[in-house]
Amino acid sequence: MFYSVVITETLERSIDIEAVTGDEALEKVKGLYRESEIVLDSGDFTGVVFSIKGSCCEGHGMRLEVLNDINNQCSVVQKTIAANFGSNNNEDITHELLTLYKLLEKYIGT
Repeated sequence: MFYSVVITETLERSIDIEAVTGDEALEKVKGLYRESEIVLDSGDFTGVVFSIKGSCCEGHGMRLEVLNDINNQCSVVQKTIAANFGSNNNEDITHELLTLYKLLEKYIGT
């Protein structure tokens, strides 16, 4: 039997840029990225996820894509908690946990 295994890498970089508003900063960085003035590389690597494309989890009836969605959100929650540990900024953590809860509720039910 053959399986189609998908490898998804995540690259991430923070860019400091001068702008009047956050929207302007975002548009400037998007423009630099589109023009290939910002190119992410192996130094920007933050994680990898392996999955089997289009298969079902035996006995559970849940597609691996669903589990990957949940797994990816768990990674976001973990990073958010790590970034905010010891701070008073619980809003980001609460937002990411709520997103995770909604994914679980959507795919598993209440």
